[in-house]
Amino acid sequence: NCIEQLSNIENKYEKIENKYEKIENKYEKIEKKYEKIEIKTMKDAGWLDFDYSVFAERFAADEETVKKIYRKYIPYLSKYSKVLDLGCGKGYFLKLLKENNIEGFGVDSDRELVKICKDNGFEVYCADLMEFLSECQDGSLEAIFMGHVIEHLPVNIKIKFLNICYKKLKKGGMLILETPNTTSVHVMHNLYYLDPTHQNPLLPEAYKHLAKIAGYSIVNSFLSDEISDIDNREYYNYSL
Repeated sequence: NCIEQLSNIENKYEKIENKYEKIENKYEKIEKKYEKIEIKTMKDAGWLDFDYSVFAERFAADEETVKKIYRKYIPYLSKYSKVLDLGCGKGYFLKLLKENNIEGFGVDSDRELVKICKDNGFEVYCADLMEFLSECQDGSLEAIFMGHVIEHLPVNIKIKFLNICYKKLKKGGMLILETPNTTSVHVMHNLYYLDPTHQNPLLPEAYKHLAKIAGYSIVNSFLSDEISDIDNREYYNYSL
């Protein structure tokens, strides 16, 4: 009869639904496993075999210079309760966040730099940046800042980095990147290749395009920090 047929259909539908749920769960597990295995870390990319803390001690800008450069990002981050600083180094940006009543925490792969941050009372983790992000819960991060790190990544890792940050950010979250201005002749001739760990340079428009195809809405994109001791008007950095 009709009632019996309807009951059989409902049972079959329930079995199909349960089967689909199991497949979906299995897919999620495979996806997480794939994320851990297939995301090639920066260490695998080869650049972390270099003792970067020694290099940074010799060539990096001092605290006040760094804070002056990064101060322009505070208005963008003031609405967030906690900001992740990827590649936090000695913690200069974390200090700047604290001075502006914004809670921050950081990640760096260099143990010496992490120790400096921890000695200054900051919440900082020693980890590969991509591995750290892959362990974060999806949609759990409010805002991410990464200053002068993305230029160290090969293009395929840049793309994976942008994708995983997008996945880990909350709706309405923000990613801020600063990188050397590769449109500047002065920067390219005097600064970019001073760092032996820098990868092939990308132009600002290429960074914007990669960000857009990863799903980001571009809030602002500009050249920053004018170079004062040259004839032509050029800028040290590119902000995205």
